[in-house]
Amino acid sequence: MTETHGSWMNRFSKHLPRISGLTSNRVIVLALIAVIGILYSPSFTALFNADDFSFLRYLYFNIQPLLSGRLWYEWLVGGIVNYAVFRPMGHVFWLLNYVTFGLEPYGYHVAAVLFHLITSFAVSILSYLLTRKRMTAAIAALLFAMMPVHAEAVSWLAANYDVWCAIYSFVSLIFYILYRQRLAPRFYFVALGAFVLALSSREIALALPIMLLVYDLVYHPGDWNRAPRVYVGYVPFWIAVAIRLIFFGHGYRGLILAPEGWFYYVDFNLLRVFDPWSGTIDEIRWVALACVAVLLLAYRLRPAVLFGLIWIPVMLAATTVGGVNDRSFYVASFGVSLLLAIVLTSLLTRKDMIANAVGLIGLILLIAIYSAMLFSRNQAYARASQVAQEIVQRVKELHPTIPPDARLVFVGVPDSVPEGAPVFGAGLPEALSIAYQRPAVAVSKFSKFPIWLDHLDHTYFFLADHRRVTERTDLIATLETRVRCASFSQPAITWDMTRDSEGWAPWNQLDGFENRSGALVTRSVGNDPFMGSPTIDIPAIAIGDIEITMRVNTTQPTFQGKVYWLASGQQDFSPALKQSFTGQADGEFHTYRVDIAQSGMLLLGDHITRLRLDPVDAPAEIAIKSIQVDTHCASGETSQCVCGQ
Repeated sequence: MTETHGSWMNRFSKHLPRISGLTSNRVIVLALIAVIGILYSPSFTALFNADDFSFLRYLYFNIQPLLSGRLWYEWLVGGIVNYAVFRPMGHVFWLLNYVTFGLEPYGYHVAAVLFHLITSFAVSILSYLLTRKRMTAAIAALLFAMMPVHAEAVSWLAANYDVWCAIYSFVSLIFYILYRQRLAPRFYFVALGAFVLALSSREIALALPIMLLVYDLVYHPGDWNRAPRVYVGYVPFWIAVAIRLIFFGHGYRGLILAPEGWFYYVDFNLLRVFDPWSGTIDEIRWVALACVAVLLLAYRLRPAVLFGLIWIPVMLAATTVGGVNDRSFYVASFGVSLLLAIVLTSLLTRKDMIANAVGLIGLILLIAIYSAMLFSRNQAYARASQVAQEIVQRVKELHPTIPPDARLVFVGVPDSVPEGAPVFGAGLPEALSIAYQRPAVAVSKFSKFPIWLDHLDHTYFFLADHRRVTERTDLIATLETRVRCASFSQPAITWDMTRDSEGWAPWNQLDGFENRSGALVTRSVGNDPFMGSPTIDIPAIAIGDIEITMRVNTTQPTFQGKVYWLASGQQDFSPALKQSFTGQADGEFHTYRVDIAQSGMLLLGDHITRLRLDPVDAPAEIAIKSIQVDTHCASGETSQCVCGQ
């Protein structure tokens, strides 16, 4: 057994020089081209989706002013709609892509994949500088290129900022390391310039100066006493950070460290560290701690391990403002690929058959699983973009032209495909704006069709079912009937409060809720008093005025009241679902009619299940005689209206 083991070891060791030959820069580049080209091939058939259209719409209608030298501040610094952040280098790439490819998505996706290729090669150089092992550098670059978590940053064009930021961040660190090793000022200035470009691409780069400090502490601990210029070298980097935050701080508010948000943030980024083996978060916490402990124990003398472990949380720190998502993990994932490569290289180069086998099997498994998941995720992004395109095309087929004041209402438009790739979480108005060649198109998305009673001749209802879009012209007829029924009104519920509260209850800032002198008498003790009704059941299509007969005494001549409603399926009252009214605080009884249907927030098919009355907006004496709910439709149907008599 010993001889067999020894002979196997000898044969494997003889092949190590050949394996090392496969880790030359030329071979690494060719391997990355092949791997990335295959795994990201679905991207080459992808179109535009979601937020992509926000950029395209702006460029489509403003390209001539931009090319003539105008609107540069708005485009690069001021921030376009929904993107009020400082990312001018990303906007430069968008502009260059648009000038080159226009509205043809193929070129955009080829460019994005090419940037990922460049970033992956930069990972190999950076890994080599940190470990001085070509095999480690090659494995780190390969794993980085194949990580499934990168699909969002590469295949979704609106998320390419993280790829651009990574390129400049890695280049900055590479040249800073070269500067510290060779003390050549030209390397320092390249590092500083690349850092400025990284800051101009994505907020994640704000944390990079911390990693420069970490590098010096880990790799050059003795220089701190001998070379004061080490301290001075950090100053320009932190000056750039200060300028970025002070003068271009919009889009970044600083770290959010609320305990509940912090734990959520950490947990979901742990899932990305252990992607694609995502299990329950409780298990992953323990696995993460165990992995860190093993790495520190087994590789405690290797500075690259410590650097990689610190890199992940530090480069994620600036993303706490933007929330947890795959694209924000793009830069931080370098630490994961570096650590995996160190472990695998250590196993593959040991003079131990079992260690070699474990390392080889581990590498093969990682490559196989990463490849399958990355290809699948890229397919999902391609499908999402095709769904987005087909929805827009179908609407254009149904209505080749629309009037200037048209309102397009959609139900069923998916935010994303089941795999998570975005379709139209945002961007639908911008996509239709481009399709109809208009700077703005009124587009709304609802869970159910809204009850709108005005401009119905220029309102279009569309039902989306994945890629299929149908127009609901029947709903226009229903709403036109509802408009005609407005002249008919009949009481559906009347709460006579001359003797008791009729089931209404004081919920906030109301004192002395009792019946006396033929009215429900109460006193507001603040600026936000409100009371709640018993449960009701009235179709939203039928509901008319809410009639409130009450008397108010306060120091102001008038007051503001509000009626909120709870619709079927809601757990609590929404601040958006309300209608306000103005009353006279003259100590006399008045009847106020509040038509909640005019709010435009009622939905077809819903039932109104409860009301909330905010009688005043200040301390006051209140007496309520009655509250009545009128309806305009005689039928109890949820989506049809037959006028009452």
